[in-house]
Amino acid sequence: IMLVHLNHDRDRVTVVGLPRDLWVDVPGEGEDKINAAYAYGGPQKSVETVESLTGVRIDHYVEVDFTGFVDVVDSLGGVEVCLEENIDDPKAKLDLEAGTHEVDGTEALAFSRTRATERGDLDRIDRQQQVVAAMMDRALSTETLSDPAKLTSFLQTSLSSLTVDESLDLSLIHISEPTRRTP
Repeated sequence: IMLVHLNHDRDRVTVVGLPRDLWVDVPGEGEDKINAAYAYGGPQKSVETVESLTGVRIDHYVEVDFTGFVDVVDSLGGVEVCLEENIDDPKAKLDLEAGTHEVDGTEALAFSRTRATERGDLDRIDRQQQVVAAMMDRALSTETLSDPAKLTSFLQTSLSSLTVDESLDLSLIHISEPTRRTP
């Protein structure tokens, strides 16, 4: 779960990662892991739980499923990630040595999901933020922005991979593929 804040001038983004195994009070349900809120009541219960935990009002909800995540990274031609230590996680099907790597969507997903490091979920949050930053860097690069076919592919893949709340207005971006919306 990532809580994202776009400042008033829309020129800076702050991201706070919330560990999925964080024990919280799920409103109306009692104590449980924060990721259980989704099972209790979908996006609405998740938003309510995060708002209750943080005291921050959430304006919009955006969800990307695993397949969509892989497709978005692949539409960018992969992303660059950096490891401080080796990771060998058979469960996530990830085996990377320390250092910088260019990874495709499947590897980026495994990199983002593994907890097979000393700090577990806390390291995972760092890796997820690293992948999101790498995706933004690649999406905003001259290589992507100056190539109409690549830019169109990225936008179509990204927007078709999202589930958003009803009040999030994506009408400023015109693409041929519809955006999935939650009721």
